[in-house]
Amino acid sequence: VVGARGQVDRGEQVLRGVNTSNAPIVHVDAGILTLADTGALATDVTIASAGTFSNNGTTTGLVTNNGTFHSSGTLNAATLLALINNGGATASASGQINGEVQNAGTFNATGALGGITQFDQAATGQLVLGGDMEVGAFDGLGTVDTGFHTLTVGTGGANSSFGGTISGNGGLTKTGGGDFTLGG
Repeated sequence: VVGARGQVDRGEQVLRGVNTSNAPIVHVDAGILTLADTGALATDVTIASAGTFSNNGTTTGLVTNNGTFHSSGTLNAATLLALINNGGATASASGQINGEVQNAGTFNATGALGGITQFDQAATGQLVLGGDMEVGAFDGLGTVDTGFHTLTVGTGGANSSFGGTISGNGGLTKTGGGDFTLGG
């Protein structure tokens, strides 16, 4: 239940319609917070290791994930950064993430995914494509498994570089201006 401090501490809470929080951040400590496909949420969300947040609507704010994050809707960054997926966390997304993503955990693109202006991946990060994914720039290390899908880099025209491992039967496409350097 979302309490006065904007906290889900057990069970499941489903939000429908337009929702705002009196708290500057909604904490999902344990249990599941689900934003219905008709729902809208305008606040930052922090997910603890035992928590799950499912965004099926439109969330505007920064999502910091230490647990499980699912998004088949739209995640809009309130500033530049939309998602921090920390080590040990799992994020699964399709649809739109409008802003930057920092990944040190496992990030599954479960369907077509666009809108990401910058994807930064730590050495511990894993990107797994279950659908095509477009990013403005892609930087970092770690691993990328394309599966049978395509990672398109450069839609933002910025320079970027990746020094990790890329595997799978899919493809890697460079578009737009700027350089994309592969190493590793």
